Amino acid sequence: MIDLYHILYSLSKSVDIIHKNFENHSKQVAYLSLYLAEAINYNIDKNELFKAALVHDVGAIFLRSANINGIFEEKPEDLKSHEQFGHNLLKNFEFFKKTAEIVLYHHTDFKNNNTNNLYSQLINLADRICAIFSLNTKKVVDIPNTKIKINNYLKDNRDGKFNPHMIEAFYDSIYGKNEVWINLLDVVNLKYKKLSSLFDLKPLNVSLDEGMFLFSFFGEVINSHSSFTLYHSERVFKVSNLLCNELGFSNEEAQPIQIASYLHDLGKLVVPIEVLDKRGYLSNEEHDLIKIHPLITEKVLSEIENFQDIVVYASYHHEFLDGSGYPYGKRDYEIPLGARIVTIADMVASFLEHRPYRYALSIEETKTNLQNLAHYNKLDKDLVNYLFKNPYIFEEIIQIDQQRMTI
Repeated sequence: MIDLYHILYSLSKSVDIIHKNFENHSKQVAYLSLYLAEAINYNIDKNELFKAALVHDVGAIFLRSANINGIFEEKPEDLKSHEQFGHNLLKNFEFFKKTAEIVLYHHTDFKNNNTNNLYSQLINLADRICAIFSLNTKKVVDIPNTKIKINNYLKDNRDGKFNPHMIEAFYDSIYGKNEVWINLLDVVNLKYKKLSSLFDLKPLNVSLDEGMFLFSFFGEVINSHSSFTLYHSERVFKVSNLLCNELGFSNEEAQPIQIASYLHDLGKLVVPIEVLDKRGYLSNEEHDLIKIHPLITEKVLSEIENFQDIVVYASYHHEFLDGSGYPYGKRDYEIPLGARIVTIADMVASFLEHRPYRYALSIEETKTNLQNLAHYNKLDKDLVNYLFKNPYIFEEIIQIDQQRMTI
């Protein structure tokens, strides 16, 4: 069994890493929103607020670096676009139906928020406070000056930007409490169990099968970061699942590989769209940036309890049997079967997709490449042979995307 809120709390970091100055923003906003909710004493579903706060900026993954900066600089066009992008992504998942509406209005001024959505209003205030806090606070001694800046900002924006009852509650119950500011600074070490205990959050325990939609959601988040990978995680999942079936894996044995297939490219969210979508050759620095993405994937997934196998399968997906892969240069016996499966699935999907520097390869070209990589001991020969037993898998992978891109 897994607690969906615990998983969401851990994976929220994958959205935050798109901006170096706000690596714990979602957790900060979740913490402060919950504190505000208790202070105003309204009838708030704290679990729903927690969920929305953790994904409120998910729409930012669609934006270029300058536009991401624009969110924190409160440029209206960037605020509105990432609200809309986030809403469009979330509304497709039943678990996030209510969340989608909250996210759609989380930067809407109180005076213009005709929905009277208290959740959006709480996140709006918490988001602005946390943004100022992150920009100005690197250590404890910075907190007093940061509080002055927050106070000045709220005074400058007291005419309709925020719910006045929430502002009052903030000053009455939060502004003078040192523990709140210390926890915001050290939120990276504020574990889910402590947070859920502080605010009496209710767990949502489900089986891995029942929770697979959440990993699928984050796969879609990853895919959406670049227009060239819109269906990539879904394709990797499909090939991995085929290989698991060919090998006779039980559902329990296949699940860690399926999850790794959805999440293997989490680390690519740290790579700017401008680099991922660049036409032509990458500079050495850009190439190095892309090559660290398995390490970022490893770092994010390592925060989740009992994910040890999934961490390895996902972060080893660029390792080759001859030791020429990255990030660790693992060889043969050091690469478990689950990681070998995800590696081959990732390659099949990548070959059949357009990239900014080339068109998608044909099925025959893809097969030839796989055979050559197996011949030179980069890919597992047995797995490649298993793949070739199903001649229709390549057509099925292509058909996942009916709207092929043009370069």
